[in-house]
Amino acid sequence: GTTNVGGKLDASAPNSEDGGFIETSAKNVKINDEAVITTAAPKGKTGTWLIDPYDFTIAASGGDVTGAALTTALASSSVTIQTLSGSVSCTGVTCGSGNSSGNGDIFVNDNITWSQNTLTLNAYRNIEINSELFGSGTAQLSLLYGQGAVALGNTAIYDVNAPVNLPAGNNFSTKLGSNGTTVSYYVITNLGADGSRTGTDLQGIQGFLARNYALGGNIDATETSGWDTGKGFSPLGNTAGMNVFTGQFDGLGHSITNLTINRPSQNGVGLFGYISPASILRNVGLLGGSVSGYYHVGGLVGGNEAGTIMNAYSTGSVTGGGYSVGGPGVLRRWEK
Repeated sequence: GTTNVGGKLDASAPNSEDGGFIETSAKNVKINDEAVITTAAPKGKTGTWLIDPYDFTIAASGGDVTGAALTTALASSSVTIQTLSGSVSCTGVTCGSGNSSGNGDIFVNDNITWSQNTLTLNAYRNIEINSELFGSGTAQLSLLYGQGAVALGNTAIYDVNAPVNLPAGNNFSTKLGSNGTTVSYYVITNLGADGSRTGTDLQGIQGFLARNYALGGNIDATETSGWDTGKGFSPLGNTAGMNVFTGQFDGLGHSITNLTINRPSQNGVGLFGYISPASILRNVGLLGGSVSGYYHVGGLVGGNEAGTIMNAYSTGSVTGGGYSVGGPGVLRRWEK
């Protein structure tokens, strides 16, 4: 049936120890805006509120919870939304009519703002983010999708159709499939400096090419036009088959604007010079700017050694003196 959540659910630990655990379960779970849910622990670890229905929609109206209600809850608890299979197997009880509905999807159609604790979206099938998320401070986001099946052959997806803002650091992770491996991303929010190899900003990715990265906000790269005596940004990964980017990169719906790379005699030129077969780049836009190189040249990626690019685009100018030059769109072999 349906669980309607209102009033106050309190599993906090105001005096000592860690916060507790609250679970609200049903085929449909509806959260009232006036509900108060807390697992706060000022002297220990904050607890968790688990919501586990079939499908679940976060919306300003007509959904199962508003973004405002989740914003309030995240101030004092980590929140996990976990959808179940739409086809229920009942053991030892009588299943009522209408128990088979929903696909186990999660839809984010309203803004959520939080500055601490973890928001976990755990979907039996797909996750669709259609409204902007605003994470700051120590906020973290975890996306688990396709949890109704093992990872091998799993076709579930998470769609980022609106920006996801997160603070810099190890604050974003994903997992595909019930037995899949958690992919942890380092969130970057700054361009960095000329020659940076820190692994904590965009240019600094060059120093740690095997890590996974996500963009926590838009990055203005205008100042790269004056870097390295006019050569501009140094491509991430610059030697085919050797010094290539081997990690994953998720732009989380953000863009990099006015990037300049001016290396007409260099091979493997783009934001990413070369990416490996294991690399996945997604959900990022490269807006304006200019990229020039010789061989294997593109806006987002110069040389692609069979890596995967999803929901990505480039609108700046791309020129090269050799062949295999990408256009101003999404490069040679893929499209949005």
